[in-house]
Amino acid sequence: MLLNFPQVVPSDVCLACDGCCRFEHARSPWRPQIAREEQSFFVEKKGCMCPVNTADEDFPQPCYVSTKPWHAQVKCCYFQAKTHRCDIYNERPFDCQLYPFLLVKEGQQHKLGLHLSCPFVLEKRYQPSFEELIGRVKTYFQTKEMALFVQSNSQMFSAYEEHRPEIEVLDSI
Repeated sequence: MLLNFPQVVPSDVCLACDGCCRFEHARSPWRPQIAREEQSFFVEKKGCMCPVNTADEDFPQPCYVSTKPWHAQVKCCYFQAKTHRCDIYNERPFDCQLYPFLLVKEGQQHKLGLHLSCPFVLEKRYQPSFEELIGRVKTYFQTKEMALFVQSNSQMFSAYEEHRPEIEVLDSI
């Protein structure tokens, strides 16, 4: 995989949650996006569908993880609802690894955000250990590797217009 971001939310919290990996509709902004560096892996090996990018490399089209119908909603094609397990957990996209942190677009700026509806965030947000975690994530995004990643993956930053009350914008990237 392109990047190996350390898991932020403990597995037991993730496995008990009914939020991630399930979406209201197939075009939900919460669907994980696949970075340009990951696309060939996910298209060739994992069966995801990505749009053909325009000829203009400065404006690549987003590539999302595929979804499947699930009850009155949709779910990630790799998510097993009965067990709350991910079939590709060890190879999951960077966008999944990063959660509950988000790549947020505000105007022309790229920012790091935090999804306030995540149960782990709800419980830990204002504890000193979580502030330290935020600091580590910000430092991670200041590395040369991440600067190049952000530059080549601007399509992964979402505005989340309808969901702004659920997001705390932390810092510019």
